[in-house]
Amino acid sequence: MRIQLELPELTEFPNGFPRHWMNVIFTENRPDTYQIHAITTTYVRLVEAAFAEYRQGRSLVHATWNRSDPSTIPLGAHNLACASFESCLTNMHRAVRCMLKIRGRPDVPQALKDLIPTKPRFVEDRIADRIRDIRDAIQHLEGQVLNGTIPEKTPFMLGAVGPVTPIPEEPGQTLKTIDRLQIGNFEITFLELCTWLKEMGRCAEQISRFERSP
Repeated sequence: MRIQLELPELTEFPNGFPRHWMNVIFTENRPDTYQIHAITTTYVRLVEAAFAEYRQGRSLVHATWNRSDPSTIPLGAHNLACASFESCLTNMHRAVRCMLKIRGRPDVPQALKDLIPTKPRFVEDRIADRIRDIRDAIQHLEGQVLNGTIPEKTPFMLGAVGPVTPIPEEPGQTLKTIDRLQIGNFEITFLELCTWLKEMGRCAEQISRFERSP
């Protein structure tokens, strides 16, 4: 079996959103209302964390399969990758909830709302629900594991998986493409995950540009 890894590299915002932290910590350039400051800062913090966890998980998947000794499988790297992606999806779900509040609360300064796209795709039901479903599966399947009701052969970790297909020009040889995450009955591709993270990052960067009225 040959292995092909399809995990896009997340190169945007390699240092996070330092402008935001400079604003809120050193210049106090933040919304006047403390509750709004808390929501926006929590959003930026969660997106930074999700970026770091995606990169860590991607690195660990590569360490699992691109190993120098093909006779060994670094299971430690595989298991840590699962944990990194679980944290990534959980923080993405929390960031979605923050963004919904930022967009929906009437006391959020209009100057701040104007910095954010009219409706980011990751808060649309079709995407937000998928992120939430996986986050819920991470938590609920753990409960089934603990109480002994997990169905046989149900994936109970958010593992990096993919389809296995024959290689036509190599009879008897197959290709396993690692291109998605799976837990329970839910799947999400790394391409989707990376696309939504980039959009979350662009919103965090825009929030970092907020300037309080004198």
